[in-house]
Amino acid sequence: MKWLFTGDRLRSNFFGLILFCLMFLSISIFDNGAITIPVTPALGSSYQSLPIASFNNNIITGGILTIQHPSFKQRLLLQNVMNEFNTITLIGFTLFSILMIILIPKIKPNNIFKEDISLILKIASYGTIGFCFINVFLNDVYVNSEIKKLTNDQFTMQHGFPFHYWLICYVAVIILRSVHVYKKGMQLQQEQDLTV
Repeated sequence: MKWLFTGDRLRSNFFGLILFCLMFLSISIFDNGAITIPVTPALGSSYQSLPIASFNNNIITGGILTIQHPSFKQRLLLQNVMNEFNTITLIGFTLFSILMIILIPKIKPNNIFKEDISLILKIASYGTIGFCFINVFLNDVYVNSEIKKLTNDQFTMQHGFPFHYWLICYVAVIILRSVHVYKKGMQLQQEQDLTV
């Protein structure tokens, strides 16, 4: 079981995640197909009781808006129900994987305080927090306004509370707090090395 968590094995897993993200990025950007997004009728909309609606080649069937010919910007920023990823999330995973590939060789199992990894941990934490806020803003502001624009204010995005983004943000704050503890441990290790 120990072989699963060796540095080389972990690094190769993050390389695999980068390839996975790049593959889905290229699919989402260069795909000619339609984008599907779950929607709900806006309050007071005349479409509350209709199962089908059409707006400029965009069709709504069973609570799903199908954008037949999305623009490049829509391909980048709208999350397609079919692949569950938006490009911002894929870029975030790719950057996080690159940071982990840089970080893993610096962690020595026998002496964790040998090299200072606090800067990489700070970058990863602040980047993750920024990623969460960008995604929440993207989903709550941009996507909703884009759907309203495409449907003449008759539909809004169907979504719940973005629990997973706030959970990821909370974990990043905990890691950020642990950076201070790590720095203190590194300082104590250096003092101990000087006394020996």
